This record gives sequence, C-alpha cells and structure tokens, in this order.
Amino acid sequence: MSENIINALPREGTGKGGARQLRMTGRIPGVFYYGSDVNIRFSVDKQEMIRLMRNRHTTLRLAISGDEVRECVIRELQRDPVSSSVVHIDLLGIQSGQKIVVVVPLKLTGLPIGVKSDGGILQHGATMVSVECLPGDIPEEIVVDVSELKLGQSLYLESVELPGIRFMGEPKTVLATVATPTAVKADAPSTAPGAAEKTE
Repeated sequence: MSENIINALPREGTGKGGARQLRMTGRIPGVFYYGSDVNIRFSVDKQEMIRLMRNRHTTLRLAISGDEVRECVIRELQRDPVSSSVVHIDLLGIQSGQKIVVVVPLKLTGLPIGVKSDGGILQHGATMVSVECLPGDIPEEIVVDVSELKLGQSLYLESVELPGIRFMGEPKTVLATVATPTAVKADAPSTAPGAAEKTE
C-alpha cells in the first residue's frame, strides 16, 4: 500500500451529531473540496489519520471505497482543544501544474543580537502563514532566521523570500519583535488588589 494514500469511506450524515457518532467508532469525518461546486463527505480510520500525520506527506491521494484516486493536499485540520487530537479534516483537490494556496507553520530560528547583547525579549508574531505555490513545492514549515534582529526591531513578512513561494498575507504582518523588558512589563495586565473591575 502506498504510504500517501488515504483509504476512506463515504459518509451520508451531516452535522455535529453524525460527526460525533463517527468519532465514537474510531473514524474521523472529512470533506474533499475540488473547485467551487464539488465537495465529497468521507470518513477515515483514526489510525490511518495518525499514520498520515506521522509521515507528514505534502501531496496525498484520496481513495473513497475503491473509487478513482484523487490528488489532494490538507486544507485544514480541526483539533480537539483539550486533547489536540484531530476531529475533522478538509482536503483540497489539485491538478498537475496548478498552484494552490495553503497555510503552513512558521518557525523562528537563531538568537537575536538584541536578546544576546542587550537583554531584549524575543516576541513571536504570526505562527502560521498563507503561501501560494505548486503542490510539490509546499514546505512543511517556513523557517525564518531572526539572529540579526536588534533591540526594538521587528521582522515583517515582506522581508521573507523563498524560491517558488508567494506569500499571501499582509506584507506588514509582524513575524518577530525584540522588545525591551520594560515595554513587556508595561503591556502586562495589572494584578494589584482592586485593579480588576467587579463584574456580575
């Protein structure tokens, strides 16, 4: 069996009740989207989902009850807020040579000059970014080096460039800032007695 094939079953029910029942039987509900007028509801075995997440394939192949295999990528994963386990998956169908827009995680690397030399505090901005690229060029994560940031400086999305990748977010989106400790303390909420207003 190919490692990047999702073996799924069709599902008829909709709504939270049907999805909850599926999860109780060890299956994860999902929707396959293709274009503006095609969406196919399916379910996949929970262990199958765990296997796919472990291998972290960029391009997947969806097979529903032995029907045609559809090339796709993960559009969105919904997770349980307590356990972080996947409770729903959306897949986006793709065509060869067609660019798509996906959301990928952002990772900061390096120790900023402003932290190392001036005692600043590195503050993270956006943790996810939208990119447009060919399916084969989708990165698992965007790695950004912040080692050159000085005290009081910020790194913006417009400063990041990657071959074959087009960033779709607002150019002035802040990715990281080296703040002074006094500025961080000033932004913190007061915990002094009587500081909080009484609410009913």
